[in-house]
Amino acid sequence: MRVLRLMLSFVFLFVVTRPHSTPPDPKQELAAHMIIFLDKHGEPDAQCSGTAIGPHAFMTAAHCNDSNEPDDIVRIDLSTKRFNLIAVNSDHRDHVVYLTDATFVNYVDVTERPAKDKEPVHMWGCGEGTFPPRELDGRVAKQDDKSDIDGADDAHEYSLHVIPGDSGSAIYGDDGAIVGLVTYSHTTWFGYRHTAKGFGLAFSPEALLIARTYEP
Repeated sequence: MRVLRLMLSFVFLFVVTRPHSTPPDPKQELAAHMIIFLDKHGEPDAQCSGTAIGPHAFMTAAHCNDSNEPDDIVRIDLSTKRFNLIAVNSDHRDHVVYLTDATFVNYVDVTERPAKDKEPVHMWGCGEGTFPPRELDGRVAKQDDKSDIDGADDAHEYSLHVIPGDSGSAIYGDDGAIVGLVTYSHTTWFGYRHTAKGFGLAFSPEALLIARTYEP
């Protein structure tokens, strides 16, 4: 009986401490993809995470494709097919939207807003080539960054244990708004504290409309 009470206490603790106050929209997971950029020889050049935001558009981190000769072909998820990157739009905060000839059935509507102090957040990332994406839960962390330059770009830290390859993952608030994308990761306290860092989105309504309605 004591063991049963302990187990029930553990379940109760897990339920009440889970960051989500409302269940995530299932489309968020379905819209998360592993993006593999291919060089001019068709070889993998970089791997990041992306979010489909239209039938032929996805959003990811700009630094995933920032070589001297940016790649214009990608593979998506585990498919062996190659897809063309047709056009790109940047908000100059390490965020880009690519228009592509790939077709996404599941995509999210982008609502932009700043992150709120200590609010619950979640994401789906393909770090180190993990697919299907894994869900990470966390909160907006205490801000140690006092830079006014970073503040102007709506920089925030998140208690998310991200790893290489999670760059570009959309970070969602409980209301489904995208409060940032993963740009940096940081580990402190002898490896026991993991945080992600990202900037708020700054795409124009026109850019998001093009992403939502583009047809190749």
